[in-house]
Amino acid sequence: MFAAVFATVLVVIGAAALALWFFRQRRQPAGVLGHGRTSFSFTVAAPKERVFPLFGGSGERSWGDSGHGNPWDPHFIWPRPEQDVEGEVFTITHVHGPFHRKTATWINTAFDFASGHIQYVYFVPDSMVTRIDLQVTAADAGNTKVDVIYDQTALTPSVNASIEERTEHGADMAREWKEQVTAALGKK
Repeated sequence: MFAAVFATVLVVIGAAALALWFFRQRRQPAGVLGHGRTSFSFTVAAPKERVFPLFGGSGERSWGDSGHGNPWDPHFIWPRPEQDVEGEVFTITHVHGPFHRKTATWINTAFDFASGHIQYVYFVPDSMVTRIDLQVTAADAGNTKVDVIYDQTALTPSVNASIEERTEHGADMAREWKEQVTAALGKK
């Protein structure tokens, strides 16, 4: 009798383990998921007091592009009225490129003028998660250095190429950001 009960328990445990394995396999995307890190730096001819605010969600409106010709147009969830502060939450809807018609949710996890540290984490459903870390430092009274690190992780293999492309083009991003920030500073 004990042997029959033991065998039944083993069959049930085995079936449950197999079902759990199958369920997890179906939930995981097929293929290898990419991760990439890119970093770049640039210096602009303006004091930190003018440069730092340009990297807030709202402040970036004066120069930003959310990629592939998407105008930077954040829709603030918090705070209301919108204000660039640590903890701000906003969304960006992509109108072109690999994330066409997808909405990314952005969270500001650091916005500290004294230390010059700014950080965002954003999530594009069923696509990727990105962390952007910026350090804005006064090089001298009239120049500001900006160091940027992007960490991106794919949630589906179809995003791997996009992550690879960004990882390979850090130098291009440095040039583009410097040109756009410099132009925005010239308008003020």
